Amino acid sequence: MNDDVSSQSLAVSDRRKSAGFRVVYSNEFRYRVTLTDIGLVFGNQADIGEGARTFVTTDEVLVQMPLGQAKALAEYLALIVARYERTLGPIKAAAAAPPSDAELDSMFGLLENVGLH
Repeated sequence: MNDDVSSQSLAVSDRRKSAGFRVVYSNEFRYRVTLTDIGLVFGNQADIGEGARTFVTTDEVLVQMPLGQAKALAEYLALIVARYERTLGPIKAAAAAPPSDAELDSMFGLLENVGLH
């Protein structure tokens, strides 16, 4: 049996929803990275109107996936967004700030210190 699936065509013959399947709307996300996975926490952020733009974020779901799957997801999302914008025009990006270099250095410094590279 050939374990090299990169050269094989994979087909899903039957797709089912688990008993716990649910649809979640999200206007906010954050992430965490381990040596082998990335976790995406999706939630909702709402202005609760207390003072100068006070927000509350409610986490809805954590999706944990292998880094290879996350890379494929990033590529698919880039293709979908590019096609959408070619067809319907530019999408206004959310005002979320990307992680700073210091935040990324800290996160990946912790992973590098594990000594598995």
